[in-house]
Amino acid sequence: MRHETDMDRPHSEQLQYVGDTRIQALVSIYMSGDARLARSAIEQLDASRTAEGATFSRAPSWLPQYIPPFSLFWIAMVHDCWRYVGDEEFVPRCRPA
Repeated sequence: MRHETDMDRPHSEQLQYVGDTRIQALVSIYMSGDARLARSAIEQLDASRTAEGATFSRAPSWLPQYIPPFSLFWIAMVHDCWRYVGDEEFVPRCRPA
């Protein structure tokens, strides 16, 4: 049953949109206490950042698409890792972004 409540159309949507990914990362952290998926998403989205500091709205993607609030959601995802997991080693690595 978890598959039906934790997935968002996996057969047709193959990209991680930041808005959806943050919610799924929080569900994963709450249900398992494991932040590896959240960290992976944060790192992939960080790799999409432009020189101006904005992230793509989805990752991994070679085609640029920007939804401005999603860059702020990336910051919120880093905060979630710090607040809910207490990940003191991972968060400072994201600070230069």
